[in-house]
Amino acid sequence: MNRRFAEQLASWNGYLALAGGLALLGGLVAFLVRGRRFPGAEIALGIGVALLVAAWLVNPAAVRRLLTARSTRYGSIVLLMAVAVIGIMVALNVLSYRHYRRWDLTEEHLHSLSPQTQQVLAELDRPVQVTGFFYRSQSDQQAEARYMLENYASYTPLFSYRLVDPEVSRVLAQQYGVSGDAYVLVFESGDQRYNVYSLEEADWTGAILRVTSARQVTVYFVTGHGEGDIESTQRDGYAGIRSLLEEANYRVETLVLAGYTGTLPVSDTVIVLLGPQKALSTDEEHLLAAYLGRGGKLFALLDPAPSADVNNILRLWGIYAQDDLIIDPLNAVAGSDPATPVADKVQQNHAITRNVSRPFFPGARSLEATNTMLPGLDVTPLLGTSDEAWGETDLSHQPLTFDAGQDYRGPLVLAAAVQGRVQGSNQTTDTRIVLVGDSDFVRNWAATADNQRFFLNAINWLAEEERLIDLAPVQYQAREVVLSGVQSRAIRYLTLVGIPLGIVLAGVAVWLQRRKR
Repeated sequence: MNRRFAEQLASWNGYLALAGGLALLGGLVAFLVRGRRFPGAEIALGIGVALLVAAWLVNPAAVRRLLTARSTRYGSIVLLMAVAVIGIMVALNVLSYRHYRRWDLTEEHLHSLSPQTQQVLAELDRPVQVTGFFYRSQSDQQAEARYMLENYASYTPLFSYRLVDPEVSRVLAQQYGVSGDAYVLVFESGDQRYNVYSLEEADWTGAILRVTSARQVTVYFVTGHGEGDIESTQRDGYAGIRSLLEEANYRVETLVLAGYTGTLPVSDTVIVLLGPQKALSTDEEHLLAAYLGRGGKLFALLDPAPSADVNNILRLWGIYAQDDLIIDPLNAVAGSDPATPVADKVQQNHAITRNVSRPFFPGARSLEATNTMLPGLDVTPLLGTSDEAWGETDLSHQPLTFDAGQDYRGPLVLAAAVQGRVQGSNQTTDTRIVLVGDSDFVRNWAATADNQRFFLNAINWLAEEERLIDLAPVQYQAREVVLSGVQSRAIRYLTLVGIPLGIVLAGVAVWLQRRKR
């Protein structure tokens, strides 16, 4: 009787082991899911251990055979390898957590901060804290903000952040003046505070610069002479560049020179002449000349005649706009007339144009340096036409052709920069001037990525904010291909004639080769 009972009990060995294993697995899973100790998991683990011990006690011989079997040895090796792999993965996760690094393998570096932002963060000398207010319904925006904030914080310990729900933290929201339904990120450093309502890198980095510096640059657009309208959102308006400047944290104002009393402020200002159609008065020219003489910053975008120029002022600084219209039949925008040149020569060693490739100018006049240059001034051509271009001085003769001795032979200068201070003057800062022979290139309809980049770079350079020139959100952009007339015709005839003709000739060659056989 006892022997039969012992044999029956021994036959339960497998069931006890299976039940013990399931109990251990269940207890372990429950512990991992809850993330902490609790009675249910501990009881399951205890029962599992007890059942496994019971399985061994009722039939120790079976257990010994199982442990010494070939399949057990192989299974043990596999189990050890699995444990080793899991251990390696855990160790790598721990190391990656303690030594945080990012690698961005996308072509456009979509998940990386721009080099300029990285430089701004590296040069931080005071703490910057960001408080993000996101409502529960804005979880997607909050997740994106958290990702970007982690990216910023990975570059410097001086950058910190916190994300709160204004409905939960009502007192904190009231302290920061948060109201409404929109999310907001409050950047602060010391007693400086600035609100950002977007998730764009340029806005965030601009906010950092703003709260860590008390400097505020104002860009004045001169009015009263038929200049471009920076309020107009129409196709021919210029509202796009106003938005561009405001997004870059510039203050944008208009300036009426007529009747202006006193002197124009030089500190933290840039004055823009956006395609004046009527000439400035003598008093207005004297006002601008005095402004430049004290170290002012001028951005002059001058269209061909009958538009006005300010050569009386510009000649004093070593440059002027010629009375012509640039014609470039071999390097004009495809589908446009030859009076829409694409920049063929780009000065890569200047801050304004080092990240500019091919801006285009719909109707431009050429620029020229004066024969005599005042000591202390540096005139740098920024953009130029192709060698085949010319400056047409007589538009009444059609078709337009180059007339030696009358027209200006290419290559011609489309844009130039002047910097320096006249020797013997009382200037305390350098005068800076950017002159472009066209204003249409920044109209709303013509504001391509390259045109906008060139315009904003010029403003940043004039404002002595070279560190902002490379500041732009890293984002995917459709590849813009600006073809010249020659390139467009070459592609057309290659696809319509060259490739089909090549196929026909190859077929004829194969036919002749086979016929010889």
